[in-house]
Amino acid sequence: MSEPPKEAPAKAAEIDHKKEVEKQHYGEVAASAYEEAFFYSTGPYQEHLLDRIESHLALDQSPGRASVRVVDLGGGTGNFTQAMFEKYQLNEKLLCVDKYQEMLDTAVANNYSGVNTLCADAVDFSQDNSIKYDRILLKEIVHHVPNEDIPKMFGGIFSQLTGAPPDKNPGLSPLPPCITPQLRGLWGRAALGKGV
Repeated sequence: MSEPPKEAPAKAAEIDHKKEVEKQHYGEVAASAYEEAFFYSTGPYQEHLLDRIESHLALDQSPGRASVRVVDLGGGTGNFTQAMFEKYQLNEKLLCVDKYQEMLDTAVANNYSGVNTLCADAVDFSQDNSIKYDRILLKEIVHHVPNEDIPKMFGGIFSQLTGAPPDKNPGLSPLPPCITPQLRGLWGRAALGKGV
């Protein structure tokens, strides 16, 4: 009888170690300079990002507009989420989803008027079919999702988005040119309802 390969436990330990290092990093970041990061601090660059988001997510600011439910997936401390709420004067609070409670605790401590928080991993969040929304912001999340989970995450996001058919849904902004052809194909297949 042969012994099981010793690589499997070593690989599992390596993955656990990486997760612990990442958790510690975000705990430290939440307690320190995250809020002062270039794109999170109030100023011209943040305004530029907010303007770009408005055009991509079609956030209507006209009087009498319908309520729009927006999710900021990987929203960290919620300060950019709050900036969106204030700039677009949205009727509903935005949902800031982050994997690390330490990050979300900052949003709670700051008592943001336009932010609800949910502690969840992006892939797990995308698989909850009871959650529905009209727009989603994936500002700083995709590079944290394991490659093998990206199709699952995008497929779940498509099933959660409401409103127009996926190929017409304004919550799905065009992908920037830097997105790989493989990822562009996954996004397109999900939009056409052909699965990922």
